[in-house]
Amino acid sequence: MATIKACRGFNAKSDIATLRDAIEGLNTDKHADSIDKLIMLATERSWDQRGEIWTGYKRIHDEDPKEALTKKLRGSNICLGLLALFGPAAERDAEWFYSAMKGLGTDEKLLIELTATRTSRQLKAIASAYERLYGKDLAGDVAGEVGGCLGKMLIKLLTVPRSDAVLPEERASAMAQQLYDAGKGKWGTDEGVFVDILTSESRGTLKSVFSIYLSKFGQDIISVIDDEFGGQAEAGLKFLVRAVLSTPQVFADAINEAVRGLGTDERALIRYICARADMDLEDIKKAFEQKYKTPLTDRVKADDGTEFGKLLVAAIH
Repeated sequence: MATIKACRGFNAKSDIATLRDAIEGLNTDKHADSIDKLIMLATERSWDQRGEIWTGYKRIHDEDPKEALTKKLRGSNICLGLLALFGPAAERDAEWFYSAMKGLGTDEKLLIELTATRTSRQLKAIASAYERLYGKDLAGDVAGEVGGCLGKMLIKLLTVPRSDAVLPEERASAMAQQLYDAGKGKWGTDEGVFVDILTSESRGTLKSVFSIYLSKFGQDIISVIDDEFGGQAEAGLKFLVRAVLSTPQVFADAINEAVRGLGTDERALIRYICARADMDLEDIKKAFEQKYKTPLTDRVKADDGTEFGKLLVAAIH
């Protein structure tokens, strides 16, 4: 469930004027008030309403609000957080995919996160945005950066829609047997069977498969992957299984990791909080509090009292 709700009595024209005043007031004696206005618009208007404000601003003022904010806030964390909330989600995620692959080296962890926590419909929209922004095929770029079992997993998720059907118990039992025969039941591991089943079946079916596997063979699927795989393939498949079991718990754990210890991973918090505020951040809040015995807002407040921290807290509420 989303934490950001639609504003009753929404007035796009008035909010566009507020956005204009806020942008113009940045880096002046009205800066603090302008930040408050931007946070209000970003966290007290629904996704559709923010989209109407964003596109309306561009139409009325003949200026890209993304460029205007970036110029004033110079790519700061508050700037990136606001853009993650205001801009089109597919374009935002496409930019994150691109950043994971540009330059020397590949951020495989980020590719796994983005691919495993988006629906097939969302990934299709992201691929279209990626081609529009960069003139390249997203799956092709990922294939060029990541090989082996992990590459196959990512490409399958990007190109083959996951089934919506929840299969009957006998079919789930047969798949549990397939996984056993491809791993524990043979010498070596048939990685393709794991990839095919874990990337193509619905979450409901997979949860049934995992439960049946545990009851039949006495081992949970995460432990099986631990034993049968290594390196990034192991990390990717385990993350995918965890996302299937509970995406909110995946992000609750990721938030805890981002704020604990010395330093905070602000860019990660943008993905975990801002990007999930219109999807399942309410569920992430509940998962976080249940496991870590602390309200998520209190944990973020304790870690970041900046403008960026105010934005995160407003998105969480």
